[in-house]
Amino acid sequence: MHSKLLSALLVAGSASVVSAATTCTKDIKVTQPTPIISCDVVDASITVDASVAGGLSIEGPKTITGDLIITNASQLISISSSTLQSIEGNFELSGLDLLSSLNMAALKSLNKLNMQSLRQLSTFTFGTSGVSKASTIVIADTVLTDLSGLNINSVDSLTITNNKRLTAYNSDLANITSLLSVTSNGNNMEINMTKLTTAAEIQLSNVKSFVVPKLKTITESLKFDTNPELTTFTAKNITSIKDSVTFINNNKLTNVSFPLLTSIGDMTIQNNTKMLAVEGFPKLSTVAGGIILRGNFENVELPALKEVDGGCTVLSTTDISAFCGFFNDAHSKKIIKGTESCKSNVKAANEGGSDGDSSTSSSGSGSSGNGTDNAVAALSVNNVLLGVSVIAGMAQLW
Repeated sequence: MHSKLLSALLVAGSASVVSAATTCTKDIKVTQPTPIISCDVVDASITVDASVAGGLSIEGPKTITGDLIITNASQLISISSSTLQSIEGNFELSGLDLLSSLNMAALKSLNKLNMQSLRQLSTFTFGTSGVSKASTIVIADTVLTDLSGLNINSVDSLTITNNKRLTAYNSDLANITSLLSVTSNGNNMEINMTKLTTAAEIQLSNVKSFVVPKLKTITESLKFDTNPELTTFTAKNITSIKDSVTFINNNKLTNVSFPLLTSIGDMTIQNNTKMLAVEGFPKLSTVAGGIILRGNFENVELPALKEVDGGCTVLSTTDISAFCGFFNDAHSKKIIKGTESCKSNVKAANEGGSDGDSSTSSSGSGSSGNGTDNAVAALSVNNVLLGVSVIAGMAQLW
C-alpha cells in the first residue's frame, strides 16, 4: 500500500516537473536589473528599458524566439545569463556607454548579432566554446580586442568595422554565403581564416594580412582597398572569382599570387606603388569583363589569357612597350573584344583621372598614318570610361 502511494507521488512529482517547462507568448519589457521571467521559452521578444542600470541578469529563459534588444541603457555596467542558449531573432547591443562585462555562459546559437557603440567593452563570453551558429553579425564602433566568443562555422554576413583596438581575428569560419567586410579596425589588423573554403563578397581595408590557405571559390568579388601595411596576398587554391578582383591604394603591396585562378569577372590593380610586376596570374584565361592595370609596373605577364569580353587598359610610369605588344596582338586576334590601350611612361599612371600629355603610346590600334586623330579620340573616350569604371568600382567598396 505504501509502495503504491509512493509510486503515485513520484509520478505526480514528475508530471509537475514536466509541466514547469512553460512558454511565454507576449513581449516582455525589462525595467529592473534582475527581472523575474518564469518561462523556459519566450515565444516573443524581450526589450530592456534604457533606464536599467548596474548589472542586468536575465535568468530563466533558455530560448527567445524573437529579439533581445538592449539599447541606450547608458548606466548599464554588466549583462549576464546562465540559462539563455538560443536567440532566434536579433540580439542587439548598442549605445551602452558603461558596459564592461558581457557573459552569456550558455549561449550557443544566434540569428542576428548587432554590437555597436560599446565604448568600454573589450571582451565578451558566449557559451563555453563560443557561438557556433549565426546568420548575420555586425561588430562596429567598439573597443573590443578579442572576438574569440564567435566560434562560428558558417555565416551569411559578417561585418567588422571601426573597432580601433581590434588588431587580430582568428576564425574557424568555413563558409561565408553573402559578405565578409573587415574595414577600418586597428592598425596592422591580421586575419587568419585557415578553414575558409567558400565565400561570396570579401571587402578588406586597413588589413595587414589575410590568410586563407583553403579558400577555393569566391562567388562574387574580392576587394582590397587602402591597406597601408599589406605587403603580399596569396590565394593558392582559388580557381574562379565570378565578379571583381580589386587591389587599389595598397602602398606597400609588392606581390599578389593566384596560381590556380582561371576565370574572373574583371580585374583592377591600381595605385599600389611598390608593385613592380603583375605576374601572379599564370593560369588566368577568361575575363568576363575588363582589365585595368595602372601603376609602376616594369613587367606584366598574363600568359594563359584567351578571352577578355570587355576592354583592357594598362598604364605604367615605366617603359612596358614589350608587354604592350602582347596586348596589341591580343586585341588584333579578338582575344580582347573591347577597346584596348597600353601606354608606357605615364606620369599619372597611378591616378584614376587623365593620363596627361607626357606619355608614350604603345597601343597598336590606329597609332600610325592618317588614323592618328582617330586613335587620340578613341583614347580620350576610353580614359573617360576608365575614370567612370574605377570610381564605380571604388564606390562598391564602401
